[in-house]
Amino acid sequence: MLSISLKSVTVTCNAISRIILSDKKASAKMPMLVVQVDPNFVSLNLYEDNQLSFARFASIDAVDYDNSEDYVYEAVNENIYRMIQFHKSRNPENPIQNVVFYGDTTEYIRLTNALEGMDISTSLLGVPNNISGYENIEFQAYANAIGAMFRSNKDTDRINLLETDSSAGKTDAGSSFLIGLGGAVVLSATVVAAVVFGITNAINNNDAKVAEIDEWINSPEVMETLTAVDSTQAKIDKVALYKADLDTAAYNFDTKSALTVDVLNTVIKTIQDNSCSVAEIAYTSGSFEISCTAKDNTAPDEAVKAIYDLDMFDNIVYDGFQSNGGGEAVEGAAQEDPITFTVSFVSRPNEVEVEETAETTDETQEEGVE
Repeated sequence: MLSISLKSVTVTCNAISRIILSDKKASAKMPMLVVQVDPNFVSLNLYEDNQLSFARFASIDAVDYDNSEDYVYEAVNENIYRMIQFHKSRNPENPIQNVVFYGDTTEYIRLTNALEGMDISTSLLGVPNNISGYENIEFQAYANAIGAMFRSNKDTDRINLLETDSSAGKTDAGSSFLIGLGGAVVLSATVVAAVVFGITNAINNNDAKVAEIDEWINSPEVMETLTAVDSTQAKIDKVALYKADLDTAAYNFDTKSALTVDVLNTVIKTIQDNSCSVAEIAYTSGSFEISCTAKDNTAPDEAVKAIYDLDMFDNIVYDGFQSNGGGEAVEGAAQEDPITFTVSFVSRPNEVEVEETAETTDETQEEGVE
């Protein structure tokens, strides 16, 4: 037997934390939830400010989910949601936006799709740069065992899973790893057998703490706070929609072109300069519809072309002319009866000038402070 004085045992939290905290890229994703998935349990670790801030271990069973075939997916989803709500009540200004999975990752795609609806990114546990020789194994499945092999000394905080045992004269990297991993498993089994009674007490204490925290999460005070947060967010969303509508209305008002005497005179003069007369003008919200007459059947085309050349209007529509004599007009021949035609077009919107925001230099800011 090993001479071990047991004070506390936390295998998964400490082991996986060594991997997470040794990866410098992980700090950019915090607050981050790391989830180990197993058919018999779910382990959730919350990391903030480059340290483990909270851990939760929950046993799961298909019986608790009406013997559903998807009980693992449902249990993981439920526990992640409870942890997100727990963190949201503690720190609403810095919510969890990243969830990392390891262990049994068969439900990874479904869990990712579910969390995307909550604007949460997911990923599988990556391999830090200070771990090598993992190519022959599924890293996510053995992450805890690998983390347990780390040393806490920063000078030796590294591990090569294919490192050979020079004292035994073995040079095959794959064999060395399997022997090392097998030795670690045997050693772990020996330690567990030696401290089984202590672990039982530790688990009981942990279950009591988890139950206390669960009770707090489900308490009326916390639920009331979460309801207030959701209500406030709903109000903020409504204000945002209202502001968007106001911005659209303001933009439409600013870009709407007003009918002026100069514009109207320009249109009339352009038509008259091309041997046509204006019979009627209809104007509605920037849209013109002008009925005209002419004696020459080539004049309508020239008048419409002249309006186009003004480069002031859009959506110019001209469907041809009609002769009031009832017969078809002959191109190039003068007509005794007036020719009628209609042309419609829309005024171009005004261009809104964007005001440039003046950049304040450091010297200007200092003078303002003085």
